[in-house]
Amino acid sequence: MDTRQSELERDATLKQKFLLCMLGDELFAIELDSVREIIRVPDPVPVPLAPDHITGIINLRGSIIPLISMRSIFRLPDKNNTESTKAVITETGQAAGLVMDKVLNVIEISRDKIEPVEKNSSDIDSFYIKGVIRDVDEHPLILVPDIQLVFDEAFRNIDNKKNGQSFQEPITGKEDIDEKSLYNTVQFVSFKVRNQEYAVPLNGVLEIIELTEKAVQVPNVHRCIFGLIPLRDRFIPLVDIRTLFGFDPTEDYIGTRVLILETNKTTAGIIVDSVSEVLTVDTGTVSGLPEILSGKEEFSDITEVCRLNDGKRIISILSVEKLTKHVVVKEVLDSVEEMKNRQTDGGSLNTDDFEQFIVFILNDNEFGVPITSVQEIVRIPETMTSVPKAPDFVEGVMNLRGTVLPIIDQRKRMGLYASGRNDRQRIMVFMIDGVKTGFIVDEVTEVLKIPESYIEKAPALSDEQSRILDRVANLDKEKRIIQIINPEYMLEVEAVSVLKEMEESSENTDS
Repeated sequence: MDTRQSELERDATLKQKFLLCMLGDELFAIELDSVREIIRVPDPVPVPLAPDHITGIINLRGSIIPLISMRSIFRLPDKNNTESTKAVITETGQAAGLVMDKVLNVIEISRDKIEPVEKNSSDIDSFYIKGVIRDVDEHPLILVPDIQLVFDEAFRNIDNKKNGQSFQEPITGKEDIDEKSLYNTVQFVSFKVRNQEYAVPLNGVLEIIELTEKAVQVPNVHRCIFGLIPLRDRFIPLVDIRTLFGFDPTEDYIGTRVLILETNKTTAGIIVDSVSEVLTVDTGTVSGLPEILSGKEEFSDITEVCRLNDGKRIISILSVEKLTKHVVVKEVLDSVEEMKNRQTDGGSLNTDDFEQFIVFILNDNEFGVPITSVQEIVRIPETMTSVPKAPDFVEGVMNLRGTVLPIIDQRKRMGLYASGRNDRQRIMVFMIDGVKTGFIVDEVTEVLKIPESYIEKAPALSDEQSRILDRVANLDKEKRIIQIINPEYMLEVEAVSVLKEMEESSENTDS
């Protein structure tokens, strides 16, 4: 009995270290054993559908870390971050940063100094407090938060059945997709040069990027070669398509779009004035060049013509193979072959280890969807037909080549505030459980090929978020975080059923 008593007394006097922090006017002591590090708070990337306590995610030396607003947890007023604001990186099941107003120092106290929570003079909600420390280093009261409870609140997952919600299961087959329509259509990326519209087949486009830096100049090459840019551990030659077509060169290249093309392992980029859209057109609208033009040298890169809107819109189709194997491209590739070999010897990335995404903007943040999931990308029509008694998530419907297409505002779907219409917005068309559906996004920016090693599972912040935004691309070198949407979960089961009923009703009306 005496031995047990002495052990209890010894345990009570054991020293424990705490990190002393401030939140508002209150002092908090966080157990130092749970603290990984302390960092200045960077600007986080907001995560749609996350709980209110999550301010966003950050890239911490290659790891994606969610940030928890401790002010939100303890129901304190919002406050802008200052130089004193710090994120205390802790780990309880998963790593997260606790945003505190100030970090002071480390204190060491014995366990018998920690009292159970009772009524105290603090204005802080005591639910997340597991103990208090009194009269230490001239501090009359220090609160000890229960980090596990904080994590449970911040990362609470929604129980779908309990909350009466249900989500569709992943689509494992393609029985509902109209395969006939897929075989009778072809996809292009359209762009403009000197207000003329051109296009290249989508399957020949690796990426669409913005030109943000000057290229490396290559001597003794054709004047249409803009230079070389580093991209994904290799150098890509850029062709100014204006000069190639005999037009005046672009005056200001910075901010222009570049289509990265590849065929038979040959890769090159073409600088265009602007990228218009991803088109899905019937094969019947595409035909060869008129015989009078087919033999002329100035039209050698144009292989077909697409006629839309009863012939009022004519798009010249360029051959990716001819562009990438053009004599001027071959010339510059030969001149940098040694450079490319050095890149290969140094261990360049295998293109088989990439995934391709279409990147778009919502509320100034980047999101991506697998390129194979996007049927097409179209402009928002001047008017959309409203549907009486339609669900709130349906903005309206539009006619897409004879098909009634329901339109959903992606901002509203993601729980973001609505915005007005503008020319940059686009409609991305998906096939979800056999229903063709359009989602309005703020802007489609590029087609991006991302190494699989840069893609990781997104932090689970809520049930709905972890289903829809299940992965994240962590482009550390470019200081970009792209949240990847799983299109299979973009609509709830009930929403898909409503859209199917709308589609069937429209077909019956047409008949």
